[in-house]
Amino acid sequence: MAAVPSWSSLALVPQEKRLFQASRGVLAGFLYKRNKTTVFKKAWDRGSSVTDSRNRKLGVICCTSMQDATSQLGESPEFTVLRIHYNRKDRRYENWGLHAWGDVSVHTFWEKPLYATGSDGFGLYWDVQVKPKGLLNFIIHKGEIKDCSGLISIGHADFWVISECSTIFTEKPDLDSMPKGNLSFSRAYWVSQKLLAWNMEIEHAQFSMFASKNANLNLSAGGVKGEDLVIQLEEEQGRLPIKVIEKFPHIAHYKALKLPDGLDKKYLVKSQLAIACIDADGIPVDATGIQLPGVLDDLFSYDGPLGPIFTQNSVMLHLWAPTAQSVCVLVYLSPSGGSLLESVQMKEDNGVWSVCGPKSWEGKYYLYEVTVFHASTQHVETCLVNDPYSRGLSANGERSLFVDLDNGSLKPEGWDSLAGEKPQFEAFTDITIYELHIRDFSVGDKSVDPNLRGTYLAFTLPMMKGWLH
Repeated sequence: MAAVPSWSSLALVPQEKRLFQASRGVLAGFLYKRNKTTVFKKAWDRGSSVTDSRNRKLGVICCTSMQDATSQLGESPEFTVLRIHYNRKDRRYENWGLHAWGDVSVHTFWEKPLYATGSDGFGLYWDVQVKPKGLLNFIIHKGEIKDCSGLISIGHADFWVISECSTIFTEKPDLDSMPKGNLSFSRAYWVSQKLLAWNMEIEHAQFSMFASKNANLNLSAGGVKGEDLVIQLEEEQGRLPIKVIEKFPHIAHYKALKLPDGLDKKYLVKSQLAIACIDADGIPVDATGIQLPGVLDDLFSYDGPLGPIFTQNSVMLHLWAPTAQSVCVLVYLSPSGGSLLESVQMKEDNGVWSVCGPKSWEGKYYLYEVTVFHASTQHVETCLVNDPYSRGLSANGERSLFVDLDNGSLKPEGWDSLAGEKPQFEAFTDITIYELHIRDFSVGDKSVDPNLRGTYLAFTLPMMKGWLH
């Protein structure tokens, strides 16, 4: 290996000494000045010549690692070396790179991450130049697929991260004692009433589905625990059905797993769910949560009324929420604050929660109190939410409003006759629809009364430039 030329042998007056890191982990050159001339600031590949601005060769840098370069310099540089170790249980490391920013010598571009400096028994590792006692932000990713990320307060030489694990370790973890998988990453799909899909390729494996109504599932090195029910799944031969692939083309290559008959699936979708895989020796391999859109469509398709429906003597509410364990409607007199007037439990029928209330609810405000397993927290949560099908809201969407749009007191004069005045169109493509800002429509229009510019009333003026375009 060629020696790094000393500063004196280069006849330079160093203003700044800095190591650079190339995109594939190979160390490269220096930034310095000769009198008032700055040498090119860039990272050179291993073995390249370093030249000044007059293109005169100043020496050859040939270093295989950050530590090698530091030792050859014979002095402590401005930056120190931090190593990030990365483990994947599938051992598939192709095209995974490191995006780094913060107190680093070179900020990476998302499209051109740092590729690994090397590999060892743990997995890949990256050597990154950082300022001592600084902060390093990082994301390990492959294209747009992100895995480990975090903020490191630099005080150790080595850090370890594991795929799908949020912990950043300052000591090498024992992989055998770590949980295999992560229940908060829902990488499996319940695609139809009878099928699940999971991107899990392993020979002679056993697959199981776990359910817990109270969200007691937990994952340890021994596998999934805390279930109310465990269901053995059968591996299907061949691809997923064509109808499933057409609906979910991004999982066309996933393994198909069949559920047994006789399950209460409408109960299961209200629970915390997980799927796990063990190998032929009964050793846990992986576990993950389950996404539900496919089975919800299969089981709970609905084309009836939703939101508030007004009759002469009552107000009916309908809410599609098949994963909810309980729903109440809370009725208030005021748009915000104030005391609760009443709380009424709603009843479920095939995923739709309904209640019949008195006509006196009209003009009042309401919220839903929904008890549901929440995948983001991995707990059963009780949430206060607006009605997604409400016809009116209070300021800032704080509460839904019981409003009957057919109530004559809410209609402008001549409202019911407007439908007959609309021009007839042969196709929807004949319609031109504008989306614009109320203020922007007229605020700069000098043909509009200054007191009306930027207001709703400006739209009522027949002669204004806003209409002439």
